Amino acid sequence: LGGLLVEGGGEFAGPARAVIGLGLNVHMPAAAAADIGQPWVDLDALAGLPVRRDAVVMALLSSLLPALDLFEQEGLAPFLPRYAGMDVLRGRAVRVEEGGVMHEGVACGLADDGALKVEMAGRETCFHAGEVSVRAA
Repeated sequence: LGGLLVEGGGEFAGPARAVIGLGLNVHMPAAAAADIGQPWVDLDALAGLPVRRDAVVMALLSSLLPALDLFEQEGLAPFLPRYAGMDVLRGRAVRVEEGGVMHEGVACGLADDGALKVEMAGRETCFHAGEVSVRAA
């Protein structure tokens, strides 16, 4: 249905900044869909009728902007329980590529600082944002 990219930075225990990119399939043209080599869906198909892009943006921003304000005030902590309830990787085998090195293990959720926790060889390792990508095994 879509993808999310968050690029961020900041100083340890200091202010953080993030650039958030969000892509959603709203009206997927049939010609473009023919080149997609995996299952996909768009909002029109899910709704059963054409969806207005401005309505999608308005709905997203009405939730996203207050969440960003909450994050600025309280950090990640208020979001961790909800995330844990929706974490589809938790308990699944994953491969994590970090700096050209492939690591394999079992996803264990997020650490308090947002790092991905992965159990490898009986030990939990945390992977942070940057040049790390995660793929379900």
